[in-house]
Amino acid sequence: MAYNEKNALMNNITAIDIAFRIRNEGREATPLERRQLLDYKGFGGIRSVLLDPEKPESWPKGRLNMLDTVRLLHDTIRQYVPDEQQYRDIISRVKESTATAFYTPESFISALGQAIAKATGDLPRTLLEPSAGNGRFLQIF
Repeated sequence: MAYNEKNALMNNITAIDIAFRIRNEGREATPLERRQLLDYKGFGGIRSVLLDPEKPESWPKGRLNMLDTVRLLHDTIRQYVPDEQQYRDIISRVKESTATAFYTPESFISALGQAIAKATGDLPRTLLEPSAGNGRFLQIF
């Protein structure tokens, strides 16, 4: 399936909302929330978050379909982070991560696991998670 920037951003927003809610409510995530948290992929490749949702006139026409979703990201963060400076710091980190935050596709991890099993006759008993991102390597192995 091809990468869909809008779906990736919506999944991230859902995960951010869940993370704030469970923290604020002092509870653990439900099984459904855990599955939704696993859909968080970071902001690598989501270039629309670099644009200011308060200035849609400056957006390229090809990106306007992302405007409402980017606004939702900002609104979600503002909902949980009322301090303006802290909000700006978070948005700044989100923007910085567009160039650095990429998650390995699960299909690649599965193929790697199958190749290791085929070559060695078994999966490794221990594994160092390459980046400790979303834990997908640990789930597959």
